[in-house]
Amino acid sequence: MIKMFNKINKDKIGIVCEDTTNIFFPDNSFDYVISHSVFHYFPNLEYSDKVIKEMMRIAKKGIGIYYVRNEDSKTFQKQHLIHTDEFFNKYNFTKSFMDMDKDYICHYSLIF
Repeated sequence: MIKMFNKINKDKIGIVCEDTTNIFFPDNSFDYVISHSVFHYFPNLEYSDKVIKEMMRIAKKGIGIYYVRNEDSKTFQKQHLIHTDEFFNKYNFTKSFMDMDKDYICHYSLIF
C-alpha cells in the first residue's frame, strides 16, 4: 500500500515505514514533523522520549503531536499508554485540544 501511494503521489508527498527512534533522514530534513494518534500505542514513556527527540532532530521549524486521550475510560487506560501534560511539558510544548464527547484529541506543538 505504501509503494502504491508513493507511486501515485510521486514528487509530491511520500510515506515511509521506519523505526521512529532511529529515522534514516539527516538532521533538519523537514520544516515540520507531525505525529497523529500514535503515541498512546507506544510501549513506554522512554520510547516516547526517544521518538520526540528524533522528531526534533529531523525537523527544522517545529513538531506537532496529536494525541488521543480518554482518561475516564478504564478500558482505554488498560489498553493504552497514558501521557500526562507533565510528560509533554518537559519539552515546553504548547497545548490545545478538541473535545469529542469523552474522548479528546490533544495537540502539542513545539516551534523552534
